[in-house]
Amino acid sequence: MSASERDAVRSLLKEVATHTSRISAAIDQVHETVLEAVSSPTVGSTGQFPDLQESVCTTLDTLVMEGSPIYGLGFIADPVHTSSNSDPQWWYREQNGRGLRRLVVGTDPGRLDFYDYSETPWYLTTLNDDSLHVTSPYVDYCGTNSYIVTMSRRMQVQGSLLGICGADIVVGELQACLQTHILALPRPSSVVDDDGAVIATNSAEFLGANRPLDLLREREYPVPGLPWRLIVPSVRKASRSKTAT
Repeated sequence: MSASERDAVRSLLKEVATHTSRISAAIDQVHETVLEAVSSPTVGSTGQFPDLQESVCTTLDTLVMEGSPIYGLGFIADPVHTSSNSDPQWWYREQNGRGLRRLVVGTDPGRLDFYDYSETPWYLTTLNDDSLHVTSPYVDYCGTNSYIVTMSRRMQVQGSLLGICGADIVVGELQACLQTHILALPRPSSVVDDDGAVIATNSAEFLGANRPLDLLREREYPVPGLPWRLIVPSVRKASRSKTAT
């Protein structure tokens, strides 16, 4: 590997780490806000959760101003831990970019807009441990038709599950954030998850797609803190591919 390629790999991994660190810190902040509230005698005794709007929206606005690809942030109570205000306290950016809106879903199975988040893969996998979990890309529930990934962490108090704190990231915007760095690598280089789903790439062939697992036999660089890896083809293969096109 050339020195320039090594620098490009380091630069890309550092950029991913920067965004991940900011978003993970935002999730932790939501976690601490809820924990502080439910630990107080007045809140804890009623089973009520605090209103997170000011805290979450302020954090979201700050991240957006910093150029973060974050799309939504908040807390979802475990359905078993019911209360009068147990609807998702989750806010997301509106499509026009002019404000934030609270996520409203039907929590009554009899409603047409019923959304049983407790059965979704991102919710169920988060229950396994206290680590940060990351989904594969999926289409946004709020109707933007954008692919997003959800980062989430469970919240427990004295061994009892209260819910999930998490954040949504727009895959296309993360791709844009990483564009300069990944274009400096041989083609086709891609950041993929454990299922081969492409998070970012410098090849149009793989945008919004999966890289077949039999193609993932190149140089691999783990993305710190995430179940992702950077796949970089050898220079020889990259050159052959370029000649063929």
